[in-house]
Amino acid sequence: MRVFSDAEAGQIGGATYLKGLNAVERGNLGQAARCFSQAARQWPEVGWFAYRLAGVLVTMGRHDEADRIFTEEHFLRVTPDLVTDTRILLLGPKYYEALDSAAREPHASVIDEDLPRFGAAVLLFLSCDSTYFKLYAGAAIASAQTNSAVDLACHIHIVDPDSAVIEEQTRILRRHPGCAVSFSSERTDLSSRSETERRVYYACRRFQLLPTILRRAAGAVIIADVDQLLVRGLDSVLAKVRDADVGLIQYNGTTLSSPLATISASAVVAQGTDGARRYFDLVAAYVDYCFERNLWVWHLDQAALYAAKLMVEARGEPVRIWPLDPAILESTVFDASATGEPAPGTVFWSITHSLSSNAAKRELDLFERYNSR
Repeated sequence: MRVFSDAEAGQIGGATYLKGLNAVERGNLGQAARCFSQAARQWPEVGWFAYRLAGVLVTMGRHDEADRIFTEEHFLRVTPDLVTDTRILLLGPKYYEALDSAAREPHASVIDEDLPRFGAAVLLFLSCDSTYFKLYAGAAIASAQTNSAVDLACHIHIVDPDSAVIEEQTRILRRHPGCAVSFSSERTDLSSRSETERRVYYACRRFQLLPTILRRAAGAVIIADVDQLLVRGLDSVLAKVRDADVGLIQYNGTTLSSPLATISASAVVAQGTDGARRYFDLVAAYVDYCFERNLWVWHLDQAALYAAKLMVEARGEPVRIWPLDPAILESTVFDASATGEPAPGTVFWSITHSLSSNAAKRELDLFERYNSR
């Protein structure tokens, strides 16, 4: 079965698809829904048309209709190497009730015994596998300790560490004497999973563990990708969410018809509040729910953040979510002609290793500046 990219969908859908996207930009959701519906009927093999239609229906508050489309299993190519599946978008009361029940059940975490008490410092929480840890953790910690401009602690969780990881941990601690840097780890048998499914697990693991982290941290927690640098102070970001529970990088425009591109999982802020704990309990329950149903699908982390936000909003729960400016995250595709220096306003500079062409970013002076510290 051929799985189409959004660019290919645009070529196939032509004027009808483009008219729908333009209608979303203008806020004419009724017209957008009609255009995407027409394209989905005419080219049912192209998953993007039904996906866009369902995204518009969500924005219009028609969650049950959107859910029926998402559960039909529409596949979307999001990079040359990665495919996602609309079944990871779970909307409607039946899911909300199941997630609400699961989120309220106490359960032990694999990292309970490894965690220190973080105190009032801002905590940077990262999670990854051994490969990413050895490639990126040193630079991520060095950039955070250099640029955060706040009292910062760092904690990294590693899935299946090897002996080289232990050596790298020792090197990181020696490079940052007197700094609050800690580690936890787990052994997990992922041998039956595909490479993509393992990558989904690594990406989502931090959100499964975050409820435990939030119950140990008194201050704000920054949950971020390990393959990115902190290039400016966190004070401006934290100021935006001072009176909120959660800060999420949210995109507008045509993403109103693209739920999986609405919220970034690359950098998230959680305050030490009951509202934040409630929201991320739901996010963790969402990931668990999908894993239990064998939905180990790319962008599951972003789907969980998106659906949990809809849930608390639909129920009127007292969770205060503040939209963060997308400009704080720079995750461009590698350009050999570019300087590599972050744009004005960038706080998190991402390598985005999931795109194979971006591996060349590790050769840039900006990355080497911190990787060698």
